[in-house]
Order: sequence, then structure tokens, then C-alpha cells
Amino acid sequence: MEIYLLRHGVTEWNDLYKIQGATDIPLNADGVEMARQTGEYMKENGITFDAVYSSPLDRAYQSAKMVSGSGNIIKDERLREMTFGKQEGLSLQELKANDDIPFKCFKNAPSQYDVLVAAYDPEGESFEELINRATSFIKEVIEGKEASQETEGQKRRILISGHGALDQAILFYIRKRENIDEFWKGGLLPNCGIDVIEYDAASGEYTFAEEMAYYYSKELFDKSPKLLK
Repeated sequence: MEIYLLRHGVTEWNDLYKIQGATDIPLNADGVEMARQTGEYMKENGITFDAVYSSPLDRAYQSAKMVSGSGNIIKDERLREMTFGKQEGLSLQELKANDDIPFKCFKNAPSQYDVLVAAYDPEGESFEELINRATSFIKEVIEGKEASQETEGQKRRILISGHGALDQAILFYIRKRENIDEFWKGGLLPNCGIDVIEYDAASGEYTFAEEMAYYYSKELFDKSPKLLK
């Protein structure tokens, strides 16, 4: 099986360096163009998908629709972005100015973030919770449902359209990591970036065919924010 793991295109809140999380922010003009150009690349290279799964949040669903060219996209709640609760809508500058906000540990000490967010806001999601639901999706859908539909000589190609932290949680499972403080190891997919991953159902092993690829113009890539929002 071939899995295309996609991060959504940019939004207005990405450009403003605001935390989005579960807040449903659509793609902005650059995000639409990123997804459109990526979809054109897929079409020109004959890359089609047997199944397309997406976060229910609009920015990921829009990206999935344009990249895949498919009208049959399956939304799965387990693919939504990490929920940040009261931290959502705050800018990076505001977050850095307040030592009481858990986000200060988000990139540097995920295990400490989990401790702090539990006390700070019951609506905020921990890395452990995020990893658990991402793992549930991969085991049930990819290793279960999709793998069972493969036949010898007919490899399936699947698109998963998600978010920065959500995609990283999927990769955490695929890379067989256990230490949450290694969550960000390996880097973050750029907006509308893709990891291409091979899954061998017989062995249960994953291998990477491409990492952090993007199929749109360098001009758009250089304009896009490089930090998780």
C-alpha cells in the first residue's frame, strides 16, 4: 500500500501565527493555490487514489478535495487537529508573553506540555490523547480496512489529509516511537507538504518513499509560515 500523508495548505491564521487547533479556519488564497498546484501535479503524473480520508476541518477537507480531484472523501474525527482549548486564537507573540500558558513547552518538552495542559484547561488535548486517536485511525483504517482490500499485484494508494500535529502523531506511530519527547523528531511537514509511505501488510512494516515533499511553486513555499500554528 502507498500512503500519501498530506498537511493542509495555509490559512489566514497560519499567516498571522495564530494557534488554530480545532477552530475551523478555511484556506486562504495561497492555501488554495498550493492545493491546486499539488492537485495538478497529481493529475499530470497520473497519481490517483483508491481512497481519500480527511480531517473534518475545512482547511484539510478543501486540501484533500483539490489534491485528490475526488468527490468521495471520507471525513474521520480522529484526523482533526489537536485541540488547544483556551490557547486557540492566540498569536505566537501572545503565547510567548505569558509564562502560565502550556504552549511554551509544546515544541521543546511535549511530556511537560501534557502535565501543564491538564491543569490549565480541561478542554485542551494532550500529546498522549492525540497519539492514541491517530494510532486508532491507522490500525483500524489503514492496517485493517484498506489492507484487507489489497490483492496480490494490486497495491492500493491512499491519501490522508490532516494537520501539522495530527500528521506528526501518525508518524510517531509509524516510526514506532514511544518517548513523547521525541514527538517532533524528524521535522514538521510544510503546509501542503506530503510524506509518501509504503506499508507492507504481510510484514507490518512501513518505509518512506518521500519525506517532506511539496509539489507547488517555490515562491509559495518561501511565503508560507515554517512554524506549526
